[in-house]
Amino acid sequence: MSKALSESQVSEIPVCEKTQPEKAAGLKRQFSDVSLVGLLQVIGVLPFIGTFVGFFGGLHWTLDLLTHFRFQYLIVLTVVCLLLVYLKHRRLAALYLIGVAVNLLTVLPMYWPTFDGVDPNKPQLTIMHFNVHVGNKDYDGMAAFISESKRDIVFIQELHHRMDERLRQMSDYTMVSSVPRYDSFGIGMLVRNDAGLMVNQTQCEDITQGRAQVPAITAHLTWEGQPLAIMSLHTLPPYKRRYAIARDTQLVEAANWINTQTIPTMLIGDLNATPWSNGFRQMIYQTGLHNSAQGFGVGASWPADGGPIGKIPIDHCLVTDDLVITDRSLGQSHGSDHLPLLVSLQMR
Repeated sequence: MSKALSESQVSEIPVCEKTQPEKAAGLKRQFSDVSLVGLLQVIGVLPFIGTFVGFFGGLHWTLDLLTHFRFQYLIVLTVVCLLLVYLKHRRLAALYLIGVAVNLLTVLPMYWPTFDGVDPNKPQLTIMHFNVHVGNKDYDGMAAFISESKRDIVFIQELHHRMDERLRQMSDYTMVSSVPRYDSFGIGMLVRNDAGLMVNQTQCEDITQGRAQVPAITAHLTWEGQPLAIMSLHTLPPYKRRYAIARDTQLVEAANWINTQTIPTMLIGDLNATPWSNGFRQMIYQTGLHNSAQGFGVGASWPADGGPIGKIPIDHCLVTDDLVITDRSLGQSHGSDHLPLLVSLQMR
């Protein structure tokens, strides 16, 4: 039989080093942490760069494209920061937090209420803008949707000839102005017959004197005894240099038209620009227009199938200070790649 060891003898026995499996597990955990941190940096670096480079959109049209994704930058960088904090890489998280803060400052104002009072005793004018997509062949469905909406004024963009023919058959609406086309730049204006509106004048023309070669609708109306001027504008998508220049020219000319009006005025349409793009910001600066999205959120409208964070806000309604936005929302796509913009307003 072996003898029991004394306490002094036990204390002299060396402590065993970690076994090979334990070493391997530790190295594996360390390697996994490093790999995850590297992956997070790869995910976060492009939104981080885009956050700051986008501010120089006035220098080149490609840089301006990076401004459209402020909301996406905010979401991605926030998730990256939280995961880096969890992994105890706080210095790296602090760096990305700068990008979060910058995007938050650009996005948050759209959720900040304007505190404009709504007068329950005043009537409301209801308007729909809808880029229906030129390839949308659900003509009957679109006519039914417009009828069910009961909007006082409906502006249609990407109006195809066959869509124009079907909407002109509606008994409760009148097509007061339209230029249907086979490409993506047909446009039309419908007025509900019992809306109590008087259409004084409408005009369809290229406001850029042929540089953009697409029509816009300008209309002068009388509603509740008061005058109202509206422009429905569809700008060119800025995916190449010539189109980007044409889009900005359209926005400049729209601003010039607005500044000539002496009555309550609205600009509505698919502007192919987000509130953070250079051309849009310049137009707001020149005109002092109020963005109807203020207090209602980002209101991302395209692409319709982009999910909760995959869309960007390029469909807009902008108004002068004479008008108060009482409600703003987006509808269902009804076969389009855009969501319809629904706005209600009052005269001050």
